[in-house]
Amino acid sequence: MKRLIFLSLVMIITSYIATAQTNNFYADNGNIYWQKIYESEADLVALLTNTGRFEQIKDINGIISAQMIPCEVELNGRSRGMTPMYLLSSNITCFVRIQQKEGRYRVTADSFVFIQNMNTSLSQMGETTSLETYALKRDGTFKPAFFNSDSAAILDEMLSALFTEQNRLSDDW
Repeated sequence: MKRLIFLSLVMIITSYIATAQTNNFYADNGNIYWQKIYESEADLVALLTNTGRFEQIKDINGIISAQMIPCEVELNGRSRGMTPMYLLSSNITCFVRIQQKEGRYRVTADSFVFIQNMNTSLSQMGETTSLETYALKRDGTFKPAFFNSDSAAILDEMLSALFTEQNRLSDDW
């Protein structure tokens, strides 16, 4: 009996730690937000423009907003077999707001939408579904599967990379 209780506690703690590590996501009033703070003096309009992944980039009173152009979800080397189907069969888009403060900036993304890029037995090409449909329970809290299936980690890594300055060396000698 003690062993069973111990194993249950270990599983709960491990699940909590795994969730905390990718918990740049939070839910509020039935909506999902992703938020991360970066330390940098980067020109953020140029950063967004240079990625080629954003459109409608606007800087209004120091708050930069943009719409992410729909793109495939980057799996970052993960197996397709272990990845949820909605990440594999859809393109993703979201709305982004960036606020700046001395040497730092905070990115907030919301209005995540998946656009079906193939016909399946459950959906048609072009059909749109919000991330909330896949990730939230009816009471507005996260479904454990969102964190346990690597969905949160995959999306977190993809979004984090979009807003990090890339110091790429030119191939042009």
